[in-house]
Amino acid sequence: MNYREDLSKPFFVLAPMDDVTDATFRQIVASTAAPDLFFTEFVNVDGLMSSGRSKLLKKLRFAPEEKNLVAQLWGLEPENFRTIARQIADGSMARELGLPEGCNFVGVDLNMGCPAKSEVRNGACAALIRLESRELAGQIVDATREGLEGCLPLSVKTRLGFSEVDMSWFEFLLDKNLDMLTVHGRTRKEMSKVPARWELIGEVARMRDKIAPHTLVVGNGDIQSREQGTALARQHNLDGIMIGRGVFHNPFVFLENGFLTWESFSMSERIELYRRQVELFAKTWRHGERSIKTLNKFCKTYISGFDGAKELRTALMFAGDTDEMLALLQNHEHALPLVASQTEGYDGPMSETIKAVVLDVDGTLLDTRELVLEGYKTVLKRHGLEHLANDHYIRQRLGKPVPETYEQIIAGHQSSLTVAELAKEHDEVQNGLTGLIKAYPRTEEMLHRWKQAGIKLCLSTSGNRMMIERDFAAAHMPSPYELFDVVATADDRMAHKPEPDAILELLRQVAVDPRHAVVVGDHAYDMIAATRAHVGLKVGVLHGFGTSHELLTAGADFLANGLDSLSHLMYFATD
Repeated sequence: MNYREDLSKPFFVLAPMDDVTDATFRQIVASTAAPDLFFTEFVNVDGLMSSGRSKLLKKLRFAPEEKNLVAQLWGLEPENFRTIARQIADGSMARELGLPEGCNFVGVDLNMGCPAKSEVRNGACAALIRLESRELAGQIVDATREGLEGCLPLSVKTRLGFSEVDMSWFEFLLDKNLDMLTVHGRTRKEMSKVPARWELIGEVARMRDKIAPHTLVVGNGDIQSREQGTALARQHNLDGIMIGRGVFHNPFVFLENGFLTWESFSMSERIELYRRQVELFAKTWRHGERSIKTLNKFCKTYISGFDGAKELRTALMFAGDTDEMLALLQNHEHALPLVASQTEGYDGPMSETIKAVVLDVDGTLLDTRELVLEGYKTVLKRHGLEHLANDHYIRQRLGKPVPETYEQIIAGHQSSLTVAELAKEHDEVQNGLTGLIKAYPRTEEMLHRWKQAGIKLCLSTSGNRMMIERDFAAAHMPSPYELFDVVATADDRMAHKPEPDAILELLRQVAVDPRHAVVVGDHAYDMIAATRAHVGLKVGVLHGFGTSHELLTAGADFLANGLDSLSHLMYFATD
């Protein structure tokens, strides 16, 4: 019994990746360019034999149309491996998953290579490579084979060694009469920090030829194309190639006849493929079995290589559900033609009367761009981080309170000060640069006109009270507590943008339903927060930090070149 009968050419396998290769993603890969074999995420047999079984079954779930799917298992109790293998082999597991008669897995794989700390600490996965764990590893293999009862093939996926290369491990495994052995070309200690060593995978294949000629040997590590994999398989006499992260660089990596580069795909084609995955995710996990975060991270694969991709990725990463993600994708596709038509002032219909306006400060009411950038650059340069002190790098990380912004800026870099210390110094630096602050034209006039029209004025900022009072004074404006009906600052300790908490609390305080409110801001976070608050209208202003693509893809209903463009909102004000 084997996974492949035709070995005239190397076969290809999609690697098992936790929280990645679920039923949704596998179906997307199958629709683009299907490999010969798919693996499930790895699932714990000890958990499947406990009260937590129902929560783990999602890792084995698959669609009836999925073919050639191998169930990957891990754990510590041989008896649990035997029981679960029997349930897979006789089809009872597939029936429990709701699959029709005749639909089943095509094999079972044992994960003896995952390097994750939690699994290794418990003595599982890659920990089984160690000499002192060989007896347990052998018991697991034997128990699983007994459970399969000759109905399905058995394979193992592992690494070159634990702390160092250990070829005795492969001699041990090949003596176990496996149907397939997948070798990742690194040790557990090396993780993914060094290039995969294919010459050692080839050595395993030569060992196979002497010990267990019927065992298929599959190589894994750093494969970016089918052509590269085929060449390595032929060079090292391997039966197959497993590709993992390479599929993220090119979802068409398994395509056999012809080579498609991901770079050749247009914005619309990439967005369409991601939309299909989002829709399939919503359909497959309709009861919330999987966190939306497992879907958010896929946007790094699809949303790249076109104008506005970074801004769209940012918005998608913060999306709270599939409906929001689909809306963001749709917004982006309409963004280019809308940019020109939505910057001259709003004159469209308004389904609700405006009773409140929620405004941001930096980049919306006050021009603090130079102040903000100079503050961060000055502090970074003082502490040997000159390479981070450039406008583009800093701008990409703005939108959160100062401490969180510094945390993002210095992530992965050494600093002599803590984030809190950097933020404190930042405030001191900005106190000496307040001459850079100015109000945008007719800001105070506009606020007074809206207030006279009966509109409640709400101010929402990620800065603290001291900062906004300082900035309004420097811009020769009255105190914000005189101009606005209610004010929310970082001192109020609510969840920061892009969460909607501050907007909703401000509107609660002025007793205005969000449907009767407008949010005006210059940052994608303002638009995302407004979307989550379900306000009546979301306006992006272009004289601050945000670009048209950032604002539109984050959900802005229209764009304004400046505050003057908002005068049309007066037509919808309450009496």
